[in-house]
Amino acid sequence: MYPHLEIHRLKSSEQIARLVKTGTAKKKFPIKLFFQENAVSELRIAVVASKRIFKKAVDRNKVKRLLREAFRLEIRAFTGSTNSFQVNLDLLFIYIGKEMPSLESLRKSIASLLLSISTKSKLN
Repeated sequence: MYPHLEIHRLKSSEQIARLVKTGTAKKKFPIKLFFQENAVSELRIAVVASKRIFKKAVDRNKVKRLLREAFRLEIRAFTGSTNSFQVNLDLLFIYIGKEMPSLESLRKSIASLLLSISTKSKLN
């Protein structure tokens, strides 16, 4: 288990572009997830809310804050209950819905995605 799980932000546009190009994609509405292993042995995430859907920066920032919070809550619960989640991953969460999401709907989608990437891709 990971008592001191450190989550870092994936900031480099080159790394994000590589993740989208070569990573594996999963979708659970309203979130699309790209993921792949990294060489730095840490969990790195990036979140995206489209300017096309949310014209105001305030709305985009709120969606991104909700995504980060939902991920924070779910990863703590997930790593506390199972040790089948690999830490050296890059994750990119893209919000694909059209309306402002609720925290609960995001938590359900993220929990489902985390479960699917840990079981189907045999990450242990």
